[in-house]
Amino acid sequence: MKSYPEFFFVFANTLDVMCWHNLRFTESIVSSGIASAASDPAFLKLYVEGKANYAPFVPNDARSCGFISRFAISAVSHYQVEYDAEYVRFNEFGTRPSRLSAVYAFGTEDDCRKANVQYGWDLKQVKKFRLIDNPLTRVHRANMEIVSLMRSVHERASWAPEERDRIWRHYWSGGGSISVEIPVIPDDSPKRQQFESGEIWEYLIEGRLELVDA
Repeated sequence: MKSYPEFFFVFANTLDVMCWHNLRFTESIVSSGIASAASDPAFLKLYVEGKANYAPFVPNDARSCGFISRFAISAVSHYQVEYDAEYVRFNEFGTRPSRLSAVYAFGTEDDCRKANVQYGWDLKQVKKFRLIDNPLTRVHRANMEIVSLMRSVHERASWAPEERDRIWRHYWSGGGSISVEIPVIPDDSPKRQQFESGEIWEYLIEGRLELVDA
């Protein structure tokens, strides 16, 4: 039984050459995981078994310096968020679509409007799609605001493995709003403060989305 909507809505940036080409000539968007599975038998085996690892880089444990500069922390922070998400997915939720290969879509036009209000994404870019049935298709409904929260706070705190895993287990389990506590210094007085993610729901899709209307 399908656990996803009949139609999906994607912010399709047709100023991007790849997006423009796909919509103009194939009238579809395909996730990179499905594309790889269709062309590489070795990858297909890993995909089916839930053992495919999409992380292009891994943390370097053999550092030449024992301390990391503020610039280095800032430079790698967003990737570290994605790596942490992928680490938990790979180890505990192997058959979920990876954030590093999936197509991102919304299940309702209302969710598109929420993203527009929150981030200013252009609603004129939204296009309607239908997911093509395929035995390899995988879909995960996730709260995108967990990712947004972690991107905004990650470089401002140290994260124990237990806290990292708690956050991303919540994400991959389809959990809603989550809070984290980080150090802040308001009025020259250090303390800790809670930050709440809120909720905007999106779908991560390994599969082919067919354009319904232009």
